[in-house]
Amino acid sequence: MYLARIEFLRPGFIDVERMEVLRGPQGTLFGRNSPAGVINITSGLPSDEWTGRFELTGGEREKLDVRATLGGPIVDDLTFRVTAGHNRNDGHTLNLTTNETSGDRENTFVKGRLRWDISNGLDAMLTTTVYEYDVRQFIGVEQHNTPQELETLFLTLDPEFEDTINREGTSAPEGSGSKGEGIIAGFEVNVDVGEYTLTSVTGFAGYDDKTGGDLDATAFPVIGGFYEQTYDQWTQELRLTSGPGFIDFVGGLFYMHSETDATVDIDLLRNITVNQLTANLLPGVLGGITDPILGQVLGAIGLNTLFEGDKLAGEYAIEIDSYAGFLQANVNLTDTFKIILGGRYTFEEKYFTASLGPTAPVSIWQIYLGGNGYQDEERDFSETDFSPKVSVTWDPIEEITLYGTYARGYRAGSFNITALTADDLQFDSEVSYTIDFGAKTEFWDQRARFNIGFFQTDYENLQLSTFQSVTFVNSNAEEARIRGLEMDLTVLPIEGMLVTLAAGYTDGKFIKHTNAGCTSTSILDLSSTEGPGVIPPNNVCDLSGRPLHRAPEWTGSAIVGFGIPLGNLPFVGTVAGVASYKGFEFMDSDLDPIDSQDEYWLFNLRAGFRDIDEMWSFEVHVKNLTDELVKVFSSDVPITIGAHMAQTNAPRTVSATFRVEF
Repeated sequence: MYLARIEFLRPGFIDVERMEVLRGPQGTLFGRNSPAGVINITSGLPSDEWTGRFELTGGEREKLDVRATLGGPIVDDLTFRVTAGHNRNDGHTLNLTTNETSGDRENTFVKGRLRWDISNGLDAMLTTTVYEYDVRQFIGVEQHNTPQELETLFLTLDPEFEDTINREGTSAPEGSGSKGEGIIAGFEVNVDVGEYTLTSVTGFAGYDDKTGGDLDATAFPVIGGFYEQTYDQWTQELRLTSGPGFIDFVGGLFYMHSETDATVDIDLLRNITVNQLTANLLPGVLGGITDPILGQVLGAIGLNTLFEGDKLAGEYAIEIDSYAGFLQANVNLTDTFKIILGGRYTFEEKYFTASLGPTAPVSIWQIYLGGNGYQDEERDFSETDFSPKVSVTWDPIEEITLYGTYARGYRAGSFNITALTADDLQFDSEVSYTIDFGAKTEFWDQRARFNIGFFQTDYENLQLSTFQSVTFVNSNAEEARIRGLEMDLTVLPIEGMLVTLAAGYTDGKFIKHTNAGCTSTSILDLSSTEGPGVIPPNNVCDLSGRPLHRAPEWTGSAIVGFGIPLGNLPFVGTVAGVASYKGFEFMDSDLDPIDSQDEYWLFNLRAGFRDIDEMWSFEVHVKNLTDELVKVFSSDVPITIGAHMAQTNAPRTVSATFRVEF
């Protein structure tokens, strides 16, 4: 079942039997918006035998993850499988304003599957997942590289303010983060028709989400905002699959309708009180005397709140209808040589309405909006796409498979629900062309595997998320290219030992990108000629020929694991170490070196025991063994021109997991 939004992954992966990461355009079988690849998740199926699993994890920062699965027969030919769980974990960044952690998480979920084997060659399955989540962190929580003039101001208003990346920061005390609930439901019917199988998959998914909070990573209420969103989608897929033969195929029809309703409220300098200004501007003793007096006097005449704030409010609605037909056929010319031909035709219609503007007749927002925003803006458009795929595989010998693929990818254009101007409301569809070839091998009596692949993808209108003074909006880079290689080696050198090595090289760059965002510098930096801090502001820069962001040149990993028999005991000891490497990368699409991360290594370790029949296990995990401090997000701070904000990885963390199943 196709899920169009990342919010459906909020509860995490539930009852996973198998997970495949498929790189490159996958639109032929997996549908829209998959030009770079898909994550294909297969969940556990109901069985006519009783099965169960219980897993409990606990660790530092109040980590608790408990989940249980039970399945089996209800009556003849009717089986079920239910998984339920709850997890929570405190964040790892200390908010110096509240002396509490930022990034606390809590999720609860239930997933149920009911399968009915109606007759020979006819079965049906109903799957439903409900979940709720609460993540108490919103964008960056640590301000860094703050211009001197802003740092002086923030220290005056907030003595706890600091701009060092050290898993500590200040933030407004109001709740920040994402909170919501969702449902995913699917009904699948399979009918055998001779040598063919006809499959119908009907789906519904929806969620309600409220995301937002402090936007400036300071305790003083410079800017904050909330986005409330309701999303619903209905899908229907009919698929016909043939049996094996000289030509075998899968083809079908797909339809999706989705509706999005959203509101946005962004507050500038909200509810500035007398106490907020005098508490730190006046000496301690004097401030302690004047604060209550000023509060009583100004409160009596209604002026204790000096400034209620400058609000920007918006409403948005998007409706999408998407139709597609697809076919992929395997032509088995010989037992060792196969050609795969596929294609998908897509037609989409989209309708959008939006309003955004300040709520006061005289507003600071008018400077950023260049006016009063836009009201009752209506847009609609339709587009078509055909994405073909051609692939060849050849086994010259039993231990080697050679392959090559050409595929076209497509990501639909759409609308921005956070655009500040009408000109930014719409962005174009993205098209990609990928060539991928390589080899998969086995050797040393099947105790070793080595795979290597080369790829190149050329993008037209690459979709990017670009920061524009206050918020992120989707836009397009005219041309981009990414190419490289990936290789991995898996070896069983001795009994009970497994070694896996992997490495990747990537060369990614903007071929043409003339409407990129600009780096943000201090408004007092007279040497700067680009960015929102210059006079007049300049928000468009040319990054043609520059590297892609989030595309490190080198990545790598190494895993070494052991299973150690413990004499005649009915269980074995296990120990494994994982090392991962990532090279330098820009983290923001404007390629500001301040918002980048140098190369680093991370190390994880786990050790424990497991039953020889794998009915139970106990493991202790140590993540980030060397306590490496790494940025995982970094960007400009809204409004406060020249400042930056970041999120970091978790410090060294110890946890333990107990699992039992039958």
